[in-house]
Amino acid sequence: MSYSISNSKHRFSEIFLIDKTSGEVTLVGNIDYEKNKHYQVDIEAIDKGGLSDSSKIIVDVIDVNDNRPLINVLSKSDNIIEDSPPDTVIAMLSVSDPDSAENGEVECSMISSIPFKIQSTLNGFYSLVTDVALDREVASRYNVSVTCYDKGVPSLSSSITLALQITDVNDNQPLFENTSYEANVVENNPPGTSVLMIKAIDADWNQNARVSYILADSSINGVPVSSYVSVSADSGVIHAVRSFDYEQIKDFQFCVKAQDGGSPPLSSNVSVKILIQDQNDNAPQVLYPVQTGGSLVAEMVPRSADVGYLVTKVVAVDVDSGQNAWLSYKLQKATDRALFEVGLQNGEIRTIRQVTDKDAVKQRLTVIVEDNGQPSRSATVIVNVAVADSFPEVLSEFTDFTHDKEYNDNLTFYLVLALAVVSFLFITCLVVIISVKIYRWRQSRILYHSSLPVIPYYPPRYSDTLGTGTLQHVYNYEVCRTTDSRKSDCKVGNAGSQNVLIMDPSSAGTMQRIQSEKSILDEPDSPLEDQNDNAPQVLYPVQTGGSLVAEMVPRSADVGYLVTKVVAVDVDSGQNAWLSYKLQKATDRALFEVGLQNGEIRTIRQVTDKDAVKQRLTVIVEDNGQPSRSATVIVNVAVADSFPEVLSEFTDFTHDKEYNDNLTFYLVLALAVVSFLFITCLVVIISVKIYRWRQSRILYHSSLPVIPYYPPRYSDTLGTGTLQHVYNYEVCRTTDSRKSDCKFGNAGSQNVLIMDPSSTGTTQRIQTEKSILDEPDSPIEVRNGT
Repeated sequence: MSYSISNSKHRFSEIFLIDKTSGEVTLVGNIDYEKNKHYQVDIEAIDKGGLSDSSKIIVDVIDVNDNRPLINVLSKSDNIIEDSPPDTVIAMLSVSDPDSAENGEVECSMISSIPFKIQSTLNGFYSLVTDVALDREVASRYNVSVTCYDKGVPSLSSSITLALQITDVNDNQPLFENTSYEANVVENNPPGTSVLMIKAIDADWNQNARVSYILADSSINGVPVSSYVSVSADSGVIHAVRSFDYEQIKDFQFCVKAQDGGSPPLSSNVSVKILIQDQNDNAPQVLYPVQTGGSLVAEMVPRSADVGYLVTKVVAVDVDSGQNAWLSYKLQKATDRALFEVGLQNGEIRTIRQVTDKDAVKQRLTVIVEDNGQPSRSATVIVNVAVADSFPEVLSEFTDFTHDKEYNDNLTFYLVLALAVVSFLFITCLVVIISVKIYRWRQSRILYHSSLPVIPYYPPRYSDTLGTGTLQHVYNYEVCRTTDSRKSDCKVGNAGSQNVLIMDPSSAGTMQRIQSEKSILDEPDSPLEDQNDNAPQVLYPVQTGGSLVAEMVPRSADVGYLVTKVVAVDVDSGQNAWLSYKLQKATDRALFEVGLQNGEIRTIRQVTDKDAVKQRLTVIVEDNGQPSRSATVIVNVAVADSFPEVLSEFTDFTHDKEYNDNLTFYLVLALAVVSFLFITCLVVIISVKIYRWRQSRILYHSSLPVIPYYPPRYSDTLGTGTLQHVYNYEVCRTTDSRKSDCKFGNAGSQNVLIMDPSSTGTTQRIQTEKSILDEPDSPIEVRNGT
C-alpha cells in the first residue's frame, strides 16, 4: 500500500512530507503562526489493487513569541515652544505585535531624565506629551527615545528616537557682568575719550539675545547726562562727550539700560560712577595781600622791631586737591634779603635781624607761591613794606605808591583817599592818646595796690652804689608825703622791704616799682604775653565800596552745594586766633548755612524756582579771645541761571541813587570836618606838651631859695602823720634820669620833696641851691639813710 498527500498546493509539499510506505507525516518546512494558525492536509491511501481511500489531517499551529512590537509614528512636531504648558502633545504613535495572547501585549516606556512622558490613549495608540514646562536656556534640543516591549517569554522590544528642537521665547532679560561699574577719568580729557566698557549677556537665542545699550535719562546738576557721556549701542563702550573739570565736578553717577531685541523687549539697568581725577591745572590764588592796580604800601615795620617780628602773612589757596594743593612759600626777590624771610609752609614774613636806622624805608618783597603738583604751578605776590616810625616818612619815600596815574583826572578818587588818610590819622591819634592814658592809669593802680615784695630790677643804664658808677657818695634826704601821695609816680615801700625805684627811659623819667613775687611778665601790658587786641581780618570775599554780586547759584543746585568760602585770619596767637563763623542775617535762612569752623557757605535744601534771585548774607567772624573780637562780611548771592536775570534784579547793588548827584559835596564836607577835628586835636596836644615843658624848666632851673611848702594833706617824719618811722631806701637812677619828675639835691643841702596836688601826686623838688640835675650827665644813685 502507498500513501500520498493529495493536496495539490505546492506549499503543503514544501511544509509537510509523507512516507509512502509507512504513511508517516513529517514537517519539512517553516510554519508561521502569524501566516496560518492551522493547516488541513488531505491524505490518500492506494493499495496494490488500485483501490484508494482519503483522509484529512488538521494541524494547529501554536504561537511562539517571535515578533517584536511594531512602532508607527502617526504625527510628530519637530519644534516646540519653550513656554508650552505641561501635557502638550508632541507626537502620536501606534504600536502593534502580531503575536497572540501575552506575546502580543505591548507596553511603552521612556527614560525618566527628560521632561516628557508617554500616555496610552486607545488600544495600540500612544501620545508623547511634555511632563513639565520646558526651558530652552537649560536644554535647547532633545532626542526622545520610546521603547515598546511585549510580555512574551522571552520578551521582545522595539525602540524609536524622535529629535525635538525647543523654540526660544524672550523670557530672559539681559544681565550685566557686574552689579555696578566705576571708572576714573583724568580731568581735561579730550572729548570722545573712551572711559570704560560695560557688557550684558542675554540667555535667550538669536534676536531675543541681541543686546543694545541705552543711556538712561537723568541729569547732573541740572544738565542732561547725555552732555557728559555717551554709550555705544552695540559695544557698550562709554565715551566722554566733554572735557571734565575736577574743580567743577568731582564725580557723577548715571544709569545705563541694556535692552534685548525680543518682542516685547526686556531690559535691565546698571549704575555707573565716574570719578574725576585731579590734575595740577590751577595755579595758586593769592588772597592776601590783595593785589590791585596801584602798588600801595601794604605793611609798616617800626625801626625798633626785633628779630622775628611778624610783618605780614601771605595767604593763598589752590582749588586743586591732594598734593596739588600743598603750597610752599619762597622769597624770590627782596630789596634786602638779609632783613626778611618767608615761612616755607605758613607764608609768614618775619624779620631775621634787628631793624636799624640804616635800613631803607622802601622795601619791596616778591614772594612766589608754588604748589606740589607735577608740573608745579606758581603765583607771585608783591609785598611793599615801609620801615619807618611815622607816616610822613613813609609818604615822602613812597610817592610812587600814593599816586595812581590812572585816576589823575578823577576828583572823587582823590577826595575819598584824602578823607580816608585824615580819618585814619585822626582815629589813630585818639586811640594812641587813650591807650597811653589807660596804660599809665593801669600801671599806677597795679603798683600802688600791690603788697608783694619787690624784685630788684636794674634798667639798661643805671649807676650802682659801690663807687663804680656816677654816684660817689651816700646822701640823706627827708621825704614829706601827703595822705594822697599814693597816686604819685614816685613810690616808697614799707619798712624793711627791699624796693627798687627804676627809671624807664621811654617814659620821660617816670619812676616805677618792680616787685619781687609778681613777675613783670604777669602784667597785662607785658610785651611778651599776647592779648586779644586784633580783630579778625576778612580776606575773602573782598569787601569793596560797591555791593556787587559775589556768587551765583544755579536753580538746579542740590543740597550741600558750595556757594563760596569766607576766608579770614587773626594776627593774634593761640586761642585768640581760633576763628568761628556764624550766619548773622540772611534773606532766606532756610536756604543757606555757614560752616562753624571752615566758613563754607552751602545750601541746606534744594534750590527752587520760588527762591528770590537776590540773596544777601551777613556772616560774623569771631575769635576765641577774652573778650572776643569779631568782623562782619556781607556776601551777595544771586540765585539765577543767567547774567541778564541777575543784572535786572541787582540794580540796587550796583547803583547808590542817594549819593549820585551830591557825592562830591558830601566828600568835601566830610573831609573838612575830619581835618578840622584832627588839626584841633594836634594843636591841643602840642599846647599841653609845651606848657608842661615850660613849667618843668621853670622849676628845675630856678636859683631862688626854697620856701618850705606843706600841702593841705601831708605826713611828716616826726610820727604825727601816716609815716610813723624813718625808712631806708635804695634808689637806682639811669644816666638819663635828669628828665625825671623826681629830683634829688646835693649832699648836705636842705631838700624837700613836695607833692603838687594839681599834678595827681607827682613828686617834685624845690632846691635852695642850683640843682644837681642841671648838669648834663648827672645820673644819681642814692642810698638814703637817716
